[in-house]
Amino acid sequence: MCNKTSYLCLLLLLIILFLNGCSSSNTHQSNTATKVNTTNKQTNKELDEKLQSLIELAKTYKGKQGNLLNENKIDLGGTNGYIVIFTPYFEVTLDALKNIQNYKDYNLENARNKYYETKDIFAIFCFLYGNEPDFMKNHTTVIKIGDKIIHPTDSSGQQFSNTSEYFPDPAYIGGCISYFNISDLGDAKNFQFAIVINGEETNFDVDLSKIKFNEF
Repeated sequence: MCNKTSYLCLLLLLIILFLNGCSSSNTHQSNTATKVNTTNKQTNKELDEKLQSLIELAKTYKGKQGNLLNENKIDLGGTNGYIVIFTPYFEVTLDALKNIQNYKDYNLENARNKYYETKDIFAIFCFLYGNEPDFMKNHTTVIKIGDKIIHPTDSSGQQFSNTSEYFPDPAYIGGCISYFNISDLGDAKNFQFAIVINGEETNFDVDLSKIKFNEF
């Protein structure tokens, strides 16, 4: 059985793998997303000040990674599942924290690079519970804004399954990642994230004002 501590460690490991490029996001991004050119790196003072503030903020989460993840978490409660929204500023903060905790230097240049790699997309990491190890293998995810349906630019498929902290019922927790273009949201501040597995749909109501790192 997986206790609460080991479960959190698993979650953090998955997030670190995500930041290190083990997800399909880095494959999906074009070369311009990973090779930041000189023009793109000529940022204005306001952005630099924001990024520097995120580096300082990351230091306050040292040893408290779970608290940072909770800032952008939307939880349906119990075994109903939850999502973590990876906005560009959230990714910068998490990337800074990862390096700070490994006693590596993390400066404004590092933050700029991370920001420009992620500034046009956001990811939704979805966690659900089930009783088969591959229960999330075949799934569909979309964002709904009224009658508008937004499909992900890329979706990871099932990233993992592990014994759940609620074992034996449900027995497993599984996770997947979906990527969306920020521009597709328009001015919307509220939307639904839906995941469908074998005809069963789970909806997460997203109010961007309710998460900490909500700027795009």
